[in-house]
Amino acid sequence: AGVSLLGVGHSTGLGGAAKTPAGYRVLRGRVEPRPVSPMIVSTPGQVIVVVGAITAAMPVAGGLARQLKTDPGSIHLAVSASSTSHDVPMGRLLSEVPVGRLLSDVSDIAMRRTRWQHSVGSTIVVVEAGLPLSDRAWLTAVVPALAPTFTWAVAQASTKVRDVVSWASVVGNVDALALMNVQVTGDPAAALAGPLPIGLLDGQRATVTRWMAMLTYEGEGR
Repeated sequence: AGVSLLGVGHSTGLGGAAKTPAGYRVLRGRVEPRPVSPMIVSTPGQVIVVVGAITAAMPVAGGLARQLKTDPGSIHLAVSASSTSHDVPMGRLLSEVPVGRLLSDVSDIAMRRTRWQHSVGSTIVVVEAGLPLSDRAWLTAVVPALAPTFTWAVAQASTKVRDVVSWASVVGNVDALALMNVQVTGDPAAALAGPLPIGLLDGQRATVTRWMAMLTYEGEGR
């Protein structure tokens, strides 16, 4: 239960084991069975929700927008009006997020979702809900109101697996994790203990090839 998601807790030592052919096979055997995150393609009317701290979730949302050939400037941002722990000051959000893109009221969001289902492309919404949660009630209301086609959860790579799993259960029906700051953690292989699909490692697709390159590099004393 104390295993960390890339870096906090005991070391797996798997990176070092990959120096030998047998160790490499063991490590690959841990990577290949991992649950696979869904491939997202541009589809009319779909809504993609990216949950996390604003500073971490916005780059992930921007990457998804570019993948779907959607204008990153059209990304919506949903924040709790009662929260006092925004990782970006509310005054800055009000000045930088275009009118109509900054959302908070759950009823308004539900009405917008009805309109978005008739859109010709995808709608991407970042939901501010980093760890630790500051407004659980709002989060558990806003995500169902958005009725996401896909839900991505963005977490720091140093967060404990049990904390991420607990947080994701509140978010509900998380399709994939995007892990941030992976390269500065001490034990990347620890993430393999988690049950959720990992779709992105520092913004890059978490393929078997990328995992193996990262883990074997770590084993060489990165």
